[in-house]
Amino acid sequence: MGSLFSILISGFAAAFLIASPGYGQVQKSDPEGTRQEHSGSENGNQAIVGTWKLIEARAYDDAGHELAPPFGPKPMGIAVFSTERLIVLVADGRASLPPDAPPRGFVSYTGNYQFDGTKLVTHADGASNPTMLKDQVRSIEFTGKDRYVARPISGLVGQNAGLQFVWERVR
Repeated sequence: MGSLFSILISGFAAAFLIASPGYGQVQKSDPEGTRQEHSGSENGNQAIVGTWKLIEARAYDDAGHELAPPFGPKPMGIAVFSTERLIVLVADGRASLPPDAPPRGFVSYTGNYQFDGTKLVTHADGASNPTMLKDQVRSIEFTGKDRYVARPISGLVGQNAGLQFVWERVR
């Protein structure tokens, strides 16, 4: 299991490099260079810099009742935060899907970000779906030094309310 995780981390690190602007993925540009980016370190908060793995993904309806997990019972995901950029990849981690299951869920995006300790705003400039090329806004709550809960406020395709993602620090 440890070597599989190492392979995944290496693969995601390569994906991080490939997902940089100019490598052929869907991109949004700022031709006039007017956008000012600020990183977590510029805001004085290093808490989020590092590599994180997704350990839980939940969805809730408007009444607060839990729905089927948005990425299946075994979500797989990685988030890598440098001091200026991040990349997030999330997918349904099951080896195979039941015959009646919807298509496998997969989401990825990258961009510069701002983090004030409770609100994460990623200025997405590369994504698995072009409709995600906008600010990805998340409420962040640290539940320990190496664990946080992210709740989308805006930016996802479809409904944002009632989603919750739990991330644990890898390194």
